[in-house]
Amino acid sequence: MIDGAGRQVEGHDYTPLGGSCPTYLWFPKWLPGQTLTDPYRLLTPADLPPGDYWLEVGMYGMTSLRRLPVVDLAGNLAGDRLVLGPVRVE
Repeated sequence: MIDGAGRQVEGHDYTPLGGSCPTYLWFPKWLPGQTLTDPYRLLTPADLPPGDYWLEVGMYGMTSLRRLPVVDLAGNLAGDRLVLGPVRVE
């Protein structure tokens, strides 16, 4: 979760679907066009000021620990994360 200035205010790393869908390149559980639902609860700090925030979502390669590329529908490189939001905290 990032604020309007791009500073991270909260975050957590974990393996997708509780470890049942790792990002190992030699163990392909991810198929092109596949959609996975992975519910996640983000707890905000108690002292987080009200306002608009954005959620950054990215995947890491399990062996390299580097962000994996995001590719758009046309197959073009679109960075290494998705930014969702804004999310209003009141």
